[in-house]
Amino acid sequence: MSVKKLFCDFIYKHTSFPNGCKHGNELNWMLKHCCPVCINEPIESLSNKEYHEKYPAHNKIRLGVLTFYLCDLHLEEMKKELK
Repeated sequence: MSVKKLFCDFIYKHTSFPNGCKHGNELNWMLKHCCPVCINEPIESLSNKEYHEKYPAHNKIRLGVLTFYLCDLHLEEMKKELK
């Protein structure tokens, strides 16, 4: 087993996940306040800080137990598609 693998396994085993994680869907905390569409296809090439300032994903959408966030631009695109 490589040193990298041992190191990564050690970090993963000792990572503190947020309180309240009970099932797999709650482990999506890493994407909290991040628009999944922007992650997959960024609108423009900016640093992470600049991107989050220009396109904040503060629109919270709940579908059953799944919660995701969208930026204003992609929320408007979704509204147009749903009409």
